[in-house]
Order: sequence, then structure tokens, then C-alpha cells
Amino acid sequence: MQSYQGGQGIFIRQAHASKGEVDSIRFTTPGQQHDVLYTMSSGQLSGVLLSFSLALNKIFAQDGLNTIFIDDPVQCMDDLNIVSFVELLRSEFEDSQLLISTHEKSFASYISYKYKKHGLERKSINLKDQAN
Repeated sequence: MQSYQGGQGIFIRQAHASKGEVDSIRFTTPGQQHDVLYTMSSGQLSGVLLSFSLALNKIFAQDGLNTIFIDDPVQCMDDLNIVSFVELLRSEFEDSQLLISTHEKSFASYISYKYKKHGLERKSINLKDQAN
């Protein structure tokens, strides 16, 4: 990922308890001077965390109940990133059950259209309709 227009990426840095650091990970800029938490917008941070979570799922998901819950992933995305996100879900997680909540009707319609176009199962539930 590019952390800024000059683009040199974002790196994952693991702290080591043996060096007196808290055992955790940080997303940093190339020289590890800055934590991206302090240099990126909330939309960019959402993208980083969503990407990291999906990568972890891809690596560590077990056979059996392979379900991914995502709450309002497109809240801070522009149209190009929404299209890319749907293509990623459709192509890389086609064997997973995805439960995605959103208040964006256009996003729900778009993801349903793309899944239908590629012969993948989908079901859309509007909670307003369920309450009445």
C-alpha cells in the first residue's frame, strides 16, 4: 500500500517483548519513524485494517464454517475502491460465506448484481422490510 502520494508503502513492524517493547504489531512508514495511525485519514486506515483482516482470514481460515462478517466496509470508500473491493471479495473469497452489513443501498445492489453476473449465490435482506 502507498501511505502517501510519493508512495513508498506501509510496512508491518512487530515489536519484541525481549527488547522491552510491548508485544504487538504496528503499521509504519518506510523508515519506521511514524505510525500510520497518525498520518492517514480514517478512510485510509479503514482500508488498511480491512486489507489486513482479509489477509489474516486468507492465511488462517480453517475448513468448516468459513464465514466473514464485515460491517459497512464502503463507508469511507470512493467508487473505484468499492468496485475493486467487490472484485476482491468475488474472486478471492468465493468459497466463503460473507455477511456484509451496509446502509448504502447502491452498494448492496451492486454487490448483488456482480455476484449474480458471475453465477454466485447471494441474498439481500433489508432490515426495514423485516421489521414491518
